[in-house]
Amino acid sequence: MRHLIKTLRLFEAFLMTGFFMIAMIFAVPELTWHIVGRGALTFFAVFFLVLSIYAFNAFCGKKYDFINERLAFLQNTHPANYFVFSFLFFMASVFLFLFIDKSLLFYVISIQFLWIVYSLPFIGLKNFPFVGTVLHLMTQILHFNLVYAVFAPVSLYSVLVSVYFAFLFAAGHLHHEVIDYESDIKSDIKTSAVIFGIRFVSMLSFSVFIVTTIYISVLYVLNMIPLFLALPLIVAFLLHLFIFLKAYSKFVDDASSRLSYQRNYRLFYFFGCVAFVIMKIFIK
Repeated sequence: MRHLIKTLRLFEAFLMTGFFMIAMIFAVPELTWHIVGRGALTFFAVFFLVLSIYAFNAFCGKKYDFINERLAFLQNTHPANYFVFSFLFFMASVFLFLFIDKSLLFYVISIQFLWIVYSLPFIGLKNFPFVGTVLHLMTQILHFNLVYAVFAPVSLYSVLVSVYFAFLFAAGHLHHEVIDYESDIKSDIKTSAVIFGIRFVSMLSFSVFIVTTIYISVLYVLNMIPLFLALPLIVAFLLHLFIFLKAYSKFVDDASSRLSYQRNYRLFYFFGCVAFVIMKIFIK
């Protein structure tokens, strides 16, 4: 079981699913049992979609993952199995979304297509500086609005809120390239970090995190979101700022510091989201 969890990256897929499901909090006026039930079904539909994306990425990266110590465990499974996993998970996701609302298939197919284009070896968008980051920005807008559309019509409001999470997602991707700097050089993958260096891209990543915080503050000032939704994410950023200032100088020489920094800031934003979900439940 432990090997299966690691191979399919179930924990990472669970966290990734949260980037979709957070839209539910913005789409519904209150959490009723009917909404919770529909949300649970949507969660599994999204979870299978994410697993499909991860499995296809593992299939396409079979030549390079053994170079990357962080992903070397993926070589324990035959590449063809990842392709089969990807297809089966995608079909499971499609089946569930058909049951929820067949109009959502536009989002599902678009998301899957974009991630396939991202993952393809040699010509995939992950192989070009900044292009993969732009794709993360675009796909997160689709991720958010896919789930939003389950509960309410997509609108200018949903798009504007999704942009915050899209910036957050894109900033995280830039740092992810920094984490994989050494293995990407060995694999001759021309990411932003490989072309422009660890220091520049690390600072750029954090600059995008700053933009996200300014952006959500503006949404609050414009009365588009209440304070109890904005404040936990602003606090998460302040904690993030503290660890960035502490860790930045170590990034070039200490690969482990880049990874621990990522784990820490992810936790801050995760608990920030948990906090406003709890407040959404109790604040009417």
